[in-house]
Amino acid sequence: MDNISTSTVTKTDISVGSRIGTGVVLGLGIALLAGYLAAGGLILSRGQRSSTYPTAPVLSGSWMAWVQVTEVPGNFLGDIYVKNTTTGETRRVTPQSTAAPQLPITLDGGRVAWSDVRGGQDVWDIYQYSILTGQTTRLTNDGYSVLPEISGNNMVWTDCAQNDNCDIMMMNLVTLQQTTIVSGQNEQVYADISGGTVAWVDQSEGGGVYTMSIDTMQPRRIEGSGLSARYPRTDGNTVVWGQRPEDDYSQEPEIYLYTISTQNLVRVTNDALRQWNPDVQNGLVVWSGESNGSYDIFSYAIGT
Repeated sequence: MDNISTSTVTKTDISVGSRIGTGVVLGLGIALLAGYLAAGGLILSRGQRSSTYPTAPVLSGSWMAWVQVTEVPGNFLGDIYVKNTTTGETRRVTPQSTAAPQLPITLDGGRVAWSDVRGGQDVWDIYQYSILTGQTTRLTNDGYSVLPEISGNNMVWTDCAQNDNCDIMMMNLVTLQQTTIVSGQNEQVYADISGGTVAWVDQSEGGGVYTMSIDTMQPRRIEGSGLSARYPRTDGNTVVWGQRPEDDYSQEPEIYLYTISTQNLVRVTNDALRQWNPDVQNGLVVWSGESNGSYDIFSYAIGT
C-alpha cells in the first residue's frame, strides 16, 4: 500500500486479567468498554466457556445486549438478552433455544437488531426488538438479509437475496421504508452506519473500503484499502477495519484507521499475530488481538 503512515502508536492491553465475562469476544461496543472501565472492572455478565457463555456485547445508554451461546452436539444455540446496567433488569429477547443469531448484533436508541433463521433453514432475515414496548418485529422477508447496524432511526445491512450479488440496504425504522443504497456487479458487504456516514467493503477487483454520506449518496473509496478488508466501523469521521497488509494472505490482519475529513490513512498495528474486529468512538479505537496464545482486547487513543 502506498502513502500509509506506519509510525509507531501506543496500544494498551485492557483485558489481561480482567475480561468482560468469559469466552471469545466477537464484538465489543466502545460504550461497553467505557462503562466497564468506569465501573472498575465490574463484570456485567458471566458464563462458563465449556458449554454456555456470553459473547458479542454491545451497549447503548444504560442498556447492554449480548448473545448467550449454548454449545450442543453438532450445533450452537443462542439467545439474545438485554440488561439495564443501572437497575439490573434483565430480559430474554429471543425465543428459547433458537439457532444462534448471526453475529454481530446491534443496539442503538432502545432497539436491538440481529439476523437469524427462525423463518426456515438457511432463511436469514432481520428482526428488531424494542426495549420500550417489549415487541419483536420481523423487518425483512427476502431470505438472506444479514449483518444489520443501527444508528438513530436508520439501519443498514447486507442483502444477498435481490440478485446474484450482495447489496447494501438501508431502512428507516420509523416508516420501515427500504432503499438500496449500494449496488454493483460484485459483493457489497460489511456495512456500518454512524449518523449520516456509511462504510462498507466492495469485494470487486480493485475494491476495498468505501464511505458515503447518505445526504449525497456519492461513494468514495479509501485509497490504500484492499480486498482483504473486513468489518469496517465508523463513528462518522473515522473509519477503522482489519486487513492483511498489501492484501498478502500469508500475513495476518492488521488494524487500519482512516480520517474522512483529512483523508489520512494510518496503520495502527504492526504485529506478526492476528489483529481484528476493531471499533471506534470518541477518539478511542479498540480491537481483538492475538497475544500469548489467546485473544485480548487492545485500545489506541487517536493522536497519541
